[in-house]
Amino acid sequence: MTSRPILVGTAAAFALAGLALLFAPDEMLQLLGIPAPSPAESVLAQLLGCAWIGLANGNWIARGLAVGGIHGRAIVAGNLVHATTAALVLLRHALGGAPAGVWLLLLLCAAIAVAFGWLMRHPPAPIPPA
Repeated sequence: MTSRPILVGTAAAFALAGLALLFAPDEMLQLLGIPAPSPAESVLAQLLGCAWIGLANGNWIARGLAVGGIHGRAIVAGNLVHATTAALVLLRHALGGAPAGVWLLLLLCAAIAVAFGWLMRHPPAPIPPA
């Protein structure tokens, strides 16, 4: 398996989530159980959206590279650390009685962490020509 589907899929997911947080932070925070976000919470949500757009950009640019094992370790490690820590934070929040949106985000982050964990342990397969 090549890393391309993982990189393209995560690029799309992070870009969509980042754009949603950037342009509709209050609505996205309400889905996560914050009924009336403060201005500071909205700004933090927008900053998270900016970070996710940046992560999506890195994954999109790396989609044509042989990523896995020791190759492209910075891309893989950055995504792995982000997804793993995000899943752990969301799990702690979800166990406290969070809404369904948190559980959905938790599952997405956990799946991304597993995918990049797999890439970290396996050498890249050859990338077919585009």
